[in-house]
Amino acid sequence: MRTKIEIKVNEVLPSRVNVLKALGVPPSAPPDERVNRLADDAIGLVKKLATPVALMELISTEAFAPVYDGEGKNAPDTPLARTFPRSSCLALFAVTIGERVSLRISDLFDHDEFSQGTALDAAASECVELAAQNVERSFRDEVRENMVKAVTMSFSPGYCGWDISTQRKLFAQLAPSEIGIELNESCLMTPLKSVSGVLVAGGIGIFDHDDDFPFCDQCRTRECRARQEQLGLQ
Repeated sequence: MRTKIEIKVNEVLPSRVNVLKALGVPPSAPPDERVNRLADDAIGLVKKLATPVALMELISTEAFAPVYDGEGKNAPDTPLARTFPRSSCLALFAVTIGERVSLRISDLFDHDEFSQGTALDAAASECVELAAQNVERSFRDEVRENMVKAVTMSFSPGYCGWDISTQRKLFAQLAPSEIGIELNESCLMTPLKSVSGVLVAGGIGIFDHDDDFPFCDQCRTRECRARQEQLGLQ
């Protein structure tokens, strides 16, 4: 089943705290009205310019296997390779907040408005991540109609050993040009503020992996730890 998801921008607006955090300002830092205003202006621009929309398509484990394999450039062992064969349900997804935000960011940098451009870039990145979470919630609600205790997690090409080149097969299967997302020769998406990947649902145990893969040493955020904590695995 293929679903286009219209997302209200007010549902995915980032908070000032998260925009400031993305800009490197810790929550404990003394209030700075200039910086706060910079973040608030960026959030206001996102609200004005963003047009969030997503596409989601259920896919069987067998059909996803060649999408995962891509061009054979994945790491030998990855969390997703261990997880998806044990899943109860899978869905490909792509989400974007549209081209207008990216154009405004470029325009700000072109006119040497570096502070405003950086703040808007941070706010837009937070917005598209919240939009991706919105899609995951939709997927989780759909799955839980049949599997009450299902938990979900998203995985994206370019992370955790899943090579970015797999975008080509993902896009060939999902065809997110329907919502305005295209793929360039380097497997980067246009609009830039877009996220794609696979949503995995199943019992909580399938997501329980240590962060001891060889590529984990190159990761600065260890975001998987936070996601596992949210699932109650840590």
